[in-house]
Amino acid sequence: MVFGSVMQMNVGELTVELAPITRDDVPRLIDGGFWHHTTTQYLPVDTAFTLEDEYEWYEKTRQNQQAITWGIFVVKNGERRLIGNTSLMDIHDRPVAVATTGIVLTDRAYWGKGIASATHKARTWYAFRQRGLIALNSRVLSPNRASQRAIESVGYVYSYTSRNEKFVNGGLIHAYHYQLVNPDEWAWSQWWGDDQPSAEASAARQKTQQILSWADNNVELK
Repeated sequence: MVFGSVMQMNVGELTVELAPITRDDVPRLIDGGFWHHTTTQYLPVDTAFTLEDEYEWYEKTRQNQQAITWGIFVVKNGERRLIGNTSLMDIHDRPVAVATTGIVLTDRAYWGKGIASATHKARTWYAFRQRGLIALNSRVLSPNRASQRAIESVGYVYSYTSRNEKFVNGGLIHAYHYQLVNPDEWAWSQWWGDDQPSAEASAARQKTQQILSWADNNVELK
């Protein structure tokens, strides 16, 4: 339950694979962007990562039984290029099965190509259809509108704001917290119980149903 099974999908003209990371892959995370402020500014850190930091992260990730992590690879002409990673973290089953999600694309050459959005879809599909989770939580820093749009597009709904989470680019910024509920009837009814879901939650449910249908047809679990 440490690294997730391989999932492959087409994103435009690109073939994207979510797959386990090997120790030999780790330097690509540094080369690809973890030395750069444009990559780390919206992460909960204030400094650049070194290769030693990433090796330490890799060993912790490899042993973390409460998380499932994938490397995000672009596959071209038989070559696999690591461009980031994504995770289901803090997985627990009581009182209900939930997890926290995260993603980072370290290779700036692949920003704005729909890869993050497709990764959100595949990860959500895996969480709900393969792991049976009932809800997912996520956190996005306030200036990061691209990430906000990406998670909202798959059905995450804003929950609350943590103010003054980080000082970056000359000012204090906040963290927006989001939640995504499994739209399948068994999970949806268990989550809401006797409560009536809001109109926003019901609209988000439809979005998530659509992306799960997309993943059923476009994500190959290998």
